[in-house]
Amino acid sequence: AGLDPGFMIGGIPENFGGGARNGGGEFFVCEGDEYDTAFFDKRSKFVHYLPDGLIINNIEFDHGDIFDDIDDILLSFRRLVVLIPRNGVVLAAGGDPNVAAVLDTTHCPVESFGLDEGSDWIGANVRLNQNRTSFDVVRNNQTMGRCDLPMLGEHNVKNALGVIALASHYGVAVEDSCRYMADFKGVRRRLQIASNVGGRTLFDDFAHHPTAIAATLKTVRDSFPDCRLWAVIEPRSNTAVRSILQQELTQALGLADRAVIGPIHRLDKVPKDERLDVDAVIGDLAALGCDGIHITDPDKITQLLDCETRTGDVVVIMSNGGFGGLVKKTADLWESDYQDRNV
Repeated sequence: AGLDPGFMIGGIPENFGGGARNGGGEFFVCEGDEYDTAFFDKRSKFVHYLPDGLIINNIEFDHGDIFDDIDDILLSFRRLVVLIPRNGVVLAAGGDPNVAAVLDTTHCPVESFGLDEGSDWIGANVRLNQNRTSFDVVRNNQTMGRCDLPMLGEHNVKNALGVIALASHYGVAVEDSCRYMADFKGVRRRLQIASNVGGRTLFDDFAHHPTAIAATLKTVRDSFPDCRLWAVIEPRSNTAVRSILQQELTQALGLADRAVIGPIHRLDKVPKDERLDVDAVIGDLAALGCDGIHITDPDKITQLLDCETRTGDVVVIMSNGGFGGLVKKTADLWESDYQDRNV
């Protein structure tokens, strides 16, 4: 729960054995989903999973159409952790007060993981470059191995660390997990490079919650410290189109040099007093030193990204939808421009 689904599936070797509840030697891994099950069952989907092991990477408010507040979400997570049997394990993100708040209902051992001192599992000595991230896996002050991920960002360190810790509970040696991680390619639309021609770099990313947007932009900023960073978002989720996290969204976008806010998905379905105020966001971005603009036509965004980006710029397009084909259109146009200049 709260973990990148690519890590949930790809972080475990194919021959991984463990105490899955199906009674066999197979081990099934899935992403937890706190969204409701169906129109006739408003419980979170994950209460039906009956897991033996659980990773909770973070808990925060989301899905404003389903949950009234953070307390509603915490209740769902309490219902989840109580399902883990005594011989199972919960891997809990250290330093997250919301995660800590749901652990009082567990029947099984709980181990913490994170980047700071105080966790049972620590990702230490993190090193980032433009292609990979490496870190030491430390447990109880002992370095168990060094993991080299072909992915970017401290958030991916946490994802990987949680998987390594869970695998260890089921008998997979840390050094083996690190070896598997070195070949893990991730999943589509998780800081995936869509174009890198003419000195301009284009990323496609699924981020849509302010926390994910901030993590994505921080990762790119850390990996390309001298770039001019563009953040291009499509407010599309039921939370993103509402004003409830507007300040958090503004702070996240403020990590970029330029921000483009695209069309707001199904705005007519949101009551007027609950809608994201794009003009206010753009005004607040200016106070943060970020040049913001609202463009409702994805084709016009493509034109802007073609005409106003320059060598050394990095553009991150973020949406949990198709964004009118913006990523492919921009990549194709950049490639066409590059070929024209080099004929």
